[in-house]
Amino acid sequence: QFLSQFYYKDYLIKKNIDDKYINKLKKLCCLNNDKEIKPSKYYALIKADIDDLGKHFSGKYLKEEDELLNFQEKLSSRISDLGFNFEDNLDKTYDNKRLCIYTGGDDILFFCPLYKIFDCIRRIDDYLIEVQLENYDKKITMSKSIVISHSTIPLKKVINLSRASLETAKEKFKNDGKDSIAISLINLSAAVLTTYLKNKEENISLLKDIVNGFKNSISRSLIYTMEKQFYLLGENMTFNEYDILHNVIENLIKRICDRKISGSNERKKYASKLEKLFYEFVDVNSTNYHID
Repeated sequence: QFLSQFYYKDYLIKKNIDDKYINKLKKLCCLNNDKEIKPSKYYALIKADIDDLGKHFSGKYLKEEDELLNFQEKLSSRISDLGFNFEDNLDKTYDNKRLCIYTGGDDILFFCPLYKIFDCIRRIDDYLIEVQLENYDKKITMSKSIVISHSTIPLKKVINLSRASLETAKEKFKNDGKDSIAISLINLSAAVLTTYLKNKEENISLLKDIVNGFKNSISRSLIYTMEKQFYLLGENMTFNEYDILHNVIENLIKRICDRKISGSNERKKYASKLEKLFYEFVDVNSTNYHID
């Protein structure tokens, strides 16, 4: 918590820190075409873990039991390569900034700049393709947790949340092959918000497009308005209640977009994206529908 303050020039000046450190920080903040940038007070910690690895190694999904030893050797080798290749690629991409905390092969933990979150998620899935084995029908997947935290929050709390939210994500989607994502935010006051969704290319693209929309077309108050409106609907609904409210929810999204997004074409585009994404956040179970 104390060290994080040293990334801000105003703090260094306030504390009468030696000018040489201020100049170094200024130089660091001007790496973007010599234009000084303000460091974000938030960062991301991403944890990824292969789903059901024990079941894979036990040969549960193998057609021929006598292939088990050979299968285990191949899978172990490819998983080790996954961790090594991902860490090596991450270091080269970010000029050897050493963002990885560890890469154990089947699990990865690393820091990530906010603007590269979706790219890193895709990169993990790209490397995972190389782990898939020939003549093996069961797809090998990785669930992930993304924790976006304010820099003053103790790292121990951030790591613990990444671990706990990942386990919850796997549990939520255990009947759907896992392959899930947990996204959490810890703000300055240490309040935590977490949501879960399936790790699908479409979902990642929708999230990325909507996040980019906030740079130009979408008002930042859209999320708070949607949260307030959906809270009034209630969290848990029976199937009949959800079926009745389906159209109400779509109309709410359109109405909010009309007020919070500039440009008619942009409104239609983002309303459609928000509707698709919204239904990915509705947790379906045997007794009720829950707006996550």
